[in-house]
Amino acid sequence: MPTGQQFPFQFQVPKEQWLSVLKSVGYCDSILTELRLPPATLDAGGHLARGVAARNEGRHSDASAACRIAVERLDGAPKGGSGELERIVKAKRTDLSERDRFVLLRSATHIFASPAHHGATHHQREDADLAIAMTAALLRLAPRWGAEQTEGAEGEKKGKP
Repeated sequence: MPTGQQFPFQFQVPKEQWLSVLKSVGYCDSILTELRLPPATLDAGGHLARGVAARNEGRHSDASAACRIAVERLDGAPKGGSGELERIVKAKRTDLSERDRFVLLRSATHIFASPAHHGATHHQREDADLAIAMTAALLRLAPRWGAEQTEGAEGEKKGKP
């Protein structure tokens, strides 16, 4: 076959089997999860889909940018917080390093999941979807920022959570 041409063979393998193969050859452990988009988020969902496509094509900055637009376009979702904390974060948003942003996301995910950890039972599937997706992303990013230690707001070093 000439160089540059792809093989004409196609195989369909169930995702679960493919993940098992990847794990068995030492590639990685993976978790598949389904995130359902309600009809009210069609505009935001379109941006999310563009973000996923960009990620799959290796355009990671475009993927993040599309997700930002998706979050901005969430119809009916609260945009304003309860006050002081949001004002502080928004005032410093241009000064935050990527590491600082990771720490904020980690804290937000921890705060979001804490009521369930302490016995709250009002959570629905969408709550679990958010917790799973954010936790998975944080676990992937943690090695970049040194998961063993994170710097607190006062600048002191804190051990593992």
